[in-house]
Amino acid sequence: RVYKHDYPHERHERQEKTFIVEGGKTRRVAVQLRGYPKVTGIVRDQKGQPVGGAMISICPGRDDATSDSQGRFEIRWQTPEWSRAMTPHVIARHLERNLAAAVEIEEDARLIDINMTTGVVLAGKVVDVDDKPVEKAYLNLTFRSSNYGISMKREKGVTNAEGYYEIRAVPPHHEYSVNAGADGYGRNEVRITTDDVVNNRLEVEAIRLAPANLSVSGIVVNVEDKPMDDAHVFIQGVGQPYRHTLTKKDGKFTIEGVCAGSIRITANKPGTTVLSGSIQVVGGATNVRIVVNDDSAGSVPKQPPSLIGKPLPDMDGLKIELAPADVENKTMLICFWDMQQRPSRNCITKLIKRAEQLKDKSIAVIAINASNIDENMLDDWVKKNNIPFPVGRLGGDEKKIRFNWGIKSLPWLILTDRSHVIHAEGFGFDSLDNMIEEMKNVAL
Repeated sequence: RVYKHDYPHERHERQEKTFIVEGGKTRRVAVQLRGYPKVTGIVRDQKGQPVGGAMISICPGRDDATSDSQGRFEIRWQTPEWSRAMTPHVIARHLERNLAAAVEIEEDARLIDINMTTGVVLAGKVVDVDDKPVEKAYLNLTFRSSNYGISMKREKGVTNAEGYYEIRAVPPHHEYSVNAGADGYGRNEVRITTDDVVNNRLEVEAIRLAPANLSVSGIVVNVEDKPMDDAHVFIQGVGQPYRHTLTKKDGKFTIEGVCAGSIRITANKPGTTVLSGSIQVVGGATNVRIVVNDDSAGSVPKQPPSLIGKPLPDMDGLKIELAPADVENKTMLICFWDMQQRPSRNCITKLIKRAEQLKDKSIAVIAINASNIDENMLDDWVKKNNIPFPVGRLGGDEKKIRFNWGIKSLPWLILTDRSHVIHAEGFGFDSLDNMIEEMKNVAL
């Protein structure tokens, strides 16, 4: 049989090796691990003096470091695959002195000096749905770049008895999310920008947490209706807490402490072949039935090829109503998104605000929900938000369609010329105008 094995290591880049196993034979497999690249530098304050004890991290990245007494630091650049579209930044923070900096870097950067300035202090409150303070709510700060966000993992805090909190040494002139949760409650977040602070202090709107006083229960079975024991079951959803459990011998599960509202329940059954499945429900649902199956036979490579310079793929796999006049001889801007994902909803909101302007430029905007979601829920959200452009969803195998369209993450923007040849893909919304202008220059 032919096998592919993964070789992860915390200090080296992940490697894969394909090899053949034959009965009665021993085969040695040699794998050379490459170390992650390192970034080194010096951290200085406003007077040019070295700053010791500053927390250093790369966003996106997994590693962190602390500057020494001479302000020097060394950090490994471990960038997760899913975050390749983010613009990388080196983040430096000194909480006691309230100094901070966020410096954009190139992928080949290996030496960088960081000049810190006075950081922003974020102050806010966490309350319940009745506006009563939530004590001991835990907080996390997310740095946002290129429509993506990544947690600043050293930033952990709790609210006091009145529900108040402060987060110090936040680099100015960037966007963030303040995320909050608490025992007995769900999660929530507020998006902020630090451009308009007063005296280096920003009062953040209250974060409201819904009570997590419901449960969901059901059973996990395979395609032959056999109950699956020891299957991992976990939930996802806007405002929902993190919850996980294992099924019992009869395949049944119960997850306590969830909020009202939409929930996606996913089940994975480990083994020689991993079985997986998911379903969309609401908090309080019972008798949920999750069917897991092996989709590896119909799986596709993890990284789809680029479609730039190629004609737009066939739209037969998309459920959307489009008249020929809607797109004929027009530039097309297609947004693949996930209604359950906050960055996707933010992208759609920005497109709504720009819809008329784009229409005047003969740019046809369409949006495709690229996740498995109830059609009625999608229609209700579209109506509620008065979306002025066509919205559709996937009409077949989600993985294959996303692969055929070159989608590596959500939201995923695709821009074509008037002949519907793809000019740009996978860019952030903030780069849209540049992409349109670039396409015009190419046409000239």
